[in-house]
Amino acid sequence: LAYPLDASQVPRAQTSEQPVTGRDRRAPPKSDSTCPACNALTRRRDDWEHTREIGQCSYPFDEPWIPTCEGCILRKPREDHRHTQEHGCRAGIIQQRASRPRVGRHPRAPARPPDGDPTQGMPGTQDDTELGADGEEAVAQQEAARPSSSSSTAEADPFRELRSNPPSRARRERADQGVGTDEPIEGAGAPEQGAIRVERAVQQDLPDWSVERPDEEGVPRVVQRGRVPARRGPDAAQRERRTWQDQSSGPGNDADWRQFDVKRVMRVLRMGTEAQCRLSLRKLHLRWWHASSGAMTRILQRAGVPAQVLKIIPDIVNTCIPCRRWAKPLPDSVA
Repeated sequence: LAYPLDASQVPRAQTSEQPVTGRDRRAPPKSDSTCPACNALTRRRDDWEHTREIGQCSYPFDEPWIPTCEGCILRKPREDHRHTQEHGCRAGIIQQRASRPRVGRHPRAPARPPDGDPTQGMPGTQDDTELGADGEEAVAQQEAARPSSSSSTAEADPFRELRSNPPSRARRERADQGVGTDEPIEGAGAPEQGAIRVERAVQQDLPDWSVERPDEEGVPRVVQRGRVPARRGPDAAQRERRTWQDQSSGPGNDADWRQFDVKRVMRVLRMGTEAQCRLSLRKLHLRWWHASSGAMTRILQRAGVPAQVLKIIPDIVNTCIPCRRWAKPLPDSVA
């Protein structure tokens, strides 16, 4: 099947006879039928591949449902990012009611929670694949296909390489102290007239070391003092290492988050479609140990996520089955 689907080529329901209830008895067994949808054994009775031929198709009087969603036409699972989750998509047909906050002054109607979400019940990881991973890859390819910035941008930003590969803290401290270099410490004079070098003190295994720098009058001044840590020697006997194993009751959590990358998720939330954002928000909610709606909104808002994506978070959290099961009950209304 190709996308988009030509609706004019889809066979319509038969109107020459009186419709019958259920399967047409004149049709052969589904395994022997020439209808591709009947022969597949798993197609719905309103599938668009039914031929609606009397004597071959089991459901010639049913009106076909014609999808406009690429994921439905290609028969992808509902976790696929190509589902639009809107009208014309099988994943969006789920009877759902979006949440609505309380408005107005007292007395006012209570907040209306959502009844369902297209991503409700989806696991965070399945078969070593994260939820929404295909959408993250598609958005990454779209970003890579964009024209790259000119070289003038790199020349105008001389600290771009430094930000991409910043020096470590130990490297900066060694550079400040002059350790690991042949040049003397800045302002310390000649090597034979300077103070004890840190590197030489460590090599000689001295208990204490100091770095001295002459001031403007040439008087040495101690600017840093420390102690060389003692090194651990070889073991006199074989040590026995004890290992501990945690035990708990209930089924284990088989979720594999080794491939999780929050940068890819944030790219989808900024550049992806609404269906892709719903999948990524559902994964973030599960990965962040069922974070609350307020916590997710604060974090993602500070990260620069658009406002229209932040509005989806309450529907994602309120349709989480474990969160609804462990939610704090509201006080009983007493007349």
